[in-house]
Amino acid sequence: MGRKQHRHGSVHSGRVQKPSISDSINTDDVIQASQAVATKVAYSTYTTGKRGWLEWTAAQGCSSTGLDEHAAKRVAEYMYYRTDAFTLMGSTASQLLAAVAQYYTSNTSCGESEWPVVAPTGGATSTSGNPVNSSMVKKARDAHKKALVRAGNASSDSVDVIEPVHIRTFFSMYLSGRDLGACDPCGVMLHATLLMGMSLMLRFNELAALHTDHLGRGEVNLTFSIPTGTKNFFQKKYYSLTPWPTTVKLDPRLDPLLAFCTWMRLRGRTPGFIFCLVKEVGGRVRFYEKEPMSGDALVALMRKFYQPCGVLDAMELATHSAKRSGVQLYEALHQTPSWIMEKGGWTDPASFMRYRALCNRPEQRFAMTRPESW
Repeated sequence: MGRKQHRHGSVHSGRVQKPSISDSINTDDVIQASQAVATKVAYSTYTTGKRGWLEWTAAQGCSSTGLDEHAAKRVAEYMYYRTDAFTLMGSTASQLLAAVAQYYTSNTSCGESEWPVVAPTGGATSTSGNPVNSSMVKKARDAHKKALVRAGNASSDSVDVIEPVHIRTFFSMYLSGRDLGACDPCGVMLHATLLMGMSLMLRFNELAALHTDHLGRGEVNLTFSIPTGTKNFFQKKYYSLTPWPTTVKLDPRLDPLLAFCTWMRLRGRTPGFIFCLVKEVGGRVRFYEKEPMSGDALVALMRKFYQPCGVLDAMELATHSAKRSGVQLYEALHQTPSWIMEKGGWTDPASFMRYRALCNRPEQRFAMTRPESW
């Protein structure tokens, strides 16, 4: 019998089926389908999730898709609300505004252009474009940046990296000389996520999406089958968790394979998210394998655990820190840019260079090449 035909856009044997000439194509769906899974989860949180755009507009008694002259003002007010009165970092504001902009684009015909409000004398007021792309929202973003500066929380242009000396200090403080059952499970999980993020060059919110279904075994090493769309700018589907090149692989404190296996031994073999939610209930630690530990929660753990480990500023560590640390560590170990791009699955050089570029904070320059970094 012939193979059953699939609808356009479906995937079979790693290939996307081409649409026929008579198929209707939704461009919004095509664009959104290319986004990373982690991005989609973040956007849904800011629109349909708790404290999201839909919940907020309903509480305010206004339309979530309204395009009247007050639409931009509502977006700016939601940004103030969702950033907890401008106290959360700029990356949160960027994500929530991108989510609201996409929501408007998908549910109205406003498009993505600038937002002018035309109010002629004696005539009706008219609007066009996307309210997120308005002067009102731009002013709100400027006010947010000024508020962060006043509070001493302004972020640098590049997130900080974790240096090998910090990982060794972490290991000594939280893991060394202890039975596995006596270790803080969150510390064991953080050690695995950080070293895996560095080795595979993945962000924390990408690691949070990993499921036991994605785990496989190669001829020598463990492999992870990353679902299509989990990473931005990638073609490579399978990622191999391997020891570090050179003699660094001899240090068990920096071994990503050992850290991962230690975490899985503690977590157990129950199917579900690899980095699952961990809670203490009735004095006992419980693992909720059906619920992932969010990227934000992993970042919060990293900041908490690494604060006393000698990092320059724990608040400058973020979801990209592990990925950026991995790129720069591989380069410090004399791996070529083309080798690093191949291992990390990059096809876009510009995206790769943002992780390779030196931090513009003077104290973080050449972080992996100084003797004190080791």
